[in-house]
Amino acid sequence: MPTQEADLALVSVEKTRCHNLIRLANLLLDRAIQSLSAARGNNVPVSQPFD
Repeated sequence: MPTQEADLALVSVEKTRCHNLIRLANLLLDRAIQSLSAARGNNVPVSQPFD
């Protein structure tokens, strides 16, 4: 059915969008933690992104 294929395509796009937003949020959290740690004089390693 064409509608099922279209629905699956939309789900795939939404999953990709969510994954990208999660990666961006993780990056922003890492930067915020680094900034706070630098302000306190702590050295916190950067977490590695997961794929």
